[in-house]
Amino acid sequence: MGLLGWLLGGSAEAGTDRLKAEALMQKIKSGQKMVLIDVRQPEELTSPLGALPGVKNIPLPDLGRRFAEIPKDRDVVLICRSGHRSGQALNFLKRQGYTRIQDVDGGMMAIRALPKK
Repeated sequence: MGLLGWLLGGSAEAGTDRLKAEALMQKIKSGQKMVLIDVRQPEELTSPLGALPGVKNIPLPDLGRRFAEIPKDRDVVLICRSGHRSGQALNFLKRQGYTRIQDVDGGMMAIRALPKK
C-alpha cells in the first residue's frame, strides 16, 4: 500500500486534538500565531466554501513529500472540507513527530455554518 492508501485508511485517532470552528475563528480574530494548512485540492479553495486568509495549501496526496514545509516548532492547524482529510493528515504528521498540531472539527463546512458577526 502506498502513502496515499495508508493516509486514506482512517480519520483522526481517538483522543487527538480537535479544534472547534468557533475556537479557530477566535484564535484568528485575536491574532494568535499559527500555521494554517489546508489539505484540500487547490480547486477546492476557490469553491463556495472558500479558504481562510493566510492558509497554506498542501493537498493530502502531496503531504508525504511536502510535510517538511510544515514547521514542528509552531502551532499548526489543519483544515479541509469536513474534517476527514485533516484528521488523516494529523495522524500522518503525528507519526512524523509533530506535537503542536490540531485539526478543525467539521472543517470549512463548520466554519461557514458559524453565525455571522
